[in-house]
Amino acid sequence: QTARDGTPLVKLIAAAGALPGIKVDKGTKALPFCPGELITEGLDGLGERLAEYRGLGARFAKWRAVIDVGPGIPSHTCVRANAHAALENVALWHERDISHSSVERIILPDSTILVDHLLAKTADLLDRLLVYPARMKKNLESTGGLIFSGQLLLDLAESGMQREDAYRLVQKNAMRAWQEDKNFRELIGKEKEITRRISRKQLERAFDLSRQLRNVDKIFVRVFGKESPQRHRGTEKRPKEKKSWRRK
Repeated sequence: QTARDGTPLVKLIAAAGALPGIKVDKGTKALPFCPGELITEGLDGLGERLAEYRGLGARFAKWRAVIDVGPGIPSHTCVRANAHAALENVALWHERDISHSSVERIILPDSTILVDHLLAKTADLLDRLLVYPARMKKNLESTGGLIFSGQLLLDLAESGMQREDAYRLVQKNAMRAWQEDKNFRELIGKEKEITRRISRKQLERAFDLSRQLRNVDKIFVRVFGKESPQRHRGTEKRPKEKKSWRRK
């Protein structure tokens, strides 16, 4: 671009004591599977474009980040995509000697503010969360053991059974339990191909809920710095009254 007298715009900007910059993204497009959210394009071929822009006089670059905040958005996918663009750009900005402005001025504050927003929404959700242990246990038991089909498959494969055979047996009984409204645990107990492979004790362990919850306290300690308010054990008697979990 030039002025009316033909003077390059870059020289006019420099004469005014400012640094010329340029927008290097290629616009925005809809973020796949994230309705209402956009992502900025332009990483492909950015290195070559920066070299060209440097030769034309540009001394810093701008990268557009368009993120909306509303009910259910931004999603973690949107924030991650923004952070990915920032990280990919860092090496290119400095390699081409164009001062990096996008992370400091746009992507970094946008992403940190958005993550804070997401954490605040999550904290509010947990503050007002009501948990019904007895109802949860009843819902799990209503499946007749179908929720443990994946664990059973893993245990059968670990016992030495071919995964294809284990899958066939588990799927056959799972479909029968679902279609005929039968108890999956009882059907498995009558399946000779399975009972010949694993013992009764091993079968009981495959359907043991406490096995799935054995790391609950470890997870709570890692996330919150303390054990869970309600220690979950498969043999414990669950309270029938509703419980409210609140952050301390």
